[in-house]
Amino acid sequence: EDCELCPLGRYQPHTGQSECLLCNTGFTTPTRGSTDASQCHCPENHLLLEDLTCGECDQTTTWCPGLLAESNITALPGFVVISEKSLAAASTPTPEVGPFSSVPRAFACMSKVECAGTRLPGQCTPGYIGIACGACEEGFSRSEGGCRSCAEENGLRIVGTVIFFVVYVVLIAGMLRIVGNPKKRYITASLSLATLFGVFVCYLQLTSLLGGLELHLPAFLGTIVELLQVFNLDLSVSQL
Repeated sequence: EDCELCPLGRYQPHTGQSECLLCNTGFTTPTRGSTDASQCHCPENHLLLEDLTCGECDQTTTWCPGLLAESNITALPGFVVISEKSLAAASTPTPEVGPFSSVPRAFACMSKVECAGTRLPGQCTPGYIGIACGACEEGFSRSEGGCRSCAEENGLRIVGTVIFFVVYVVLIAGMLRIVGNPKKRYITASLSLATLFGVFVCYLQLTSLLGGLELHLPAFLGTIVELLQVFNLDLSVSQL
């Protein structure tokens, strides 16, 4: 009889045999023609556990490549996976690698910002920590719905403040030019000055309202919006 390659899920280490040996329950082989039991692995979408069994992964929240990477599990964007060991310890999860005692559980993050890309169990986007990556790590603070570096925030606040006062000085200079124009009557100049100042304040108030909307503004614009809250009599801005 003609010899045939062992099918998927079977192997044969010896020659001249009439049949192939079956991999353990739940295991398969990457290709046909496997020659050793060590070539038996967990199939795709399954994870090799500590007890040498294959646990099924949730394809909607995690990715388990299986086969030659059978100990790997990563979270899909928008999710974080945490092992039972970390959950039982009730501590801040840290990146982990298998094998695990059971398939790590998946938690939905607030958005894909906190859990971007495929990441290891317990691994969040840089700057985020905690279950579901809902807190900012040390050296970061929450701003405009996300965690940003404190050093970056302080620098942007200073730059934003400087730009604000430069614009304000230019505007005042324009007002004074109108008032000092000898060709205009005093009343007309005063009304022009008051109108221009009122329009400017209204503009700043309307711009500051952006801070109450769920907008993902760049850090630079977010800082300016925070500073403009003072025009709505929000004196808490003095703590920035």
